[in-house]
Amino acid sequence: MKKRTGIIVILIAVLALGIGYAAMSGVTLNVEGQGTISVDDSNFKVKFQEPATTSGDGTIVASVTDDLTAEFTVSDFTKAGDSATIVYTIKNESVGIAADLVAPYIENSNEDDFTVTATLSSNNIAADGTATLTVVITSLKTPTRNDLETLVTVSVEANPAA
Repeated sequence: MKKRTGIIVILIAVLALGIGYAAMSGVTLNVEGQGTISVDDSNFKVKFQEPATTSGDGTIVASVTDDLTAEFTVSDFTKAGDSATIVYTIKNESVGIAADLVAPYIENSNEDDFTVTATLSSNNIAADGTATLTVVITSLKTPTRNDLETLVTVSVEANPAA
C-alpha cells in the first residue's frame, strides 16, 4: 500500500507540476497605440494650366497669370451675336486626392449688352487629372457707340473630394 500511495503521490505531484507549468507558460502580450493623420494643405493643388485656347469673333487674348488666376480680353465685336470662347484647362496636381469643382459663379457688369456663360467639362477631377472651364461672352446688341464694355469674373471653387 505504501508503494501505491507513493505512486499516487508522484502522479499528483507530476499533474500539479504540469498544471502549474501550463498556467505559468500562457502569457498575453498587448500593444496599444494611436495613429494621427494631420492635414497638409500643400497636398491639395488644383491650378490653371497653360495655354488657354480661344475661338470666335473679334480679337481674343487669354492667358494664365498664375496658378489660381486666368485672364481674358475680348475686343472688336461689331454686331449682335458676335461671341468669343475661351477654354482653360484646370489641372489637379494633388497626390491621391480627387477634386470636386463647384459650378462656376459668374459676375457680368453689363448684362444689357453682353451674356456670359461658363461651363465645366466635369465636376470632379481625379488626382493628376484635368477638366476644362469654357467661358463664352456674346454681344447682345449691334453697338452704336464705342464705349460698350463689361467686366467679367468667373469663379470656380475646388474642394478635396471626400
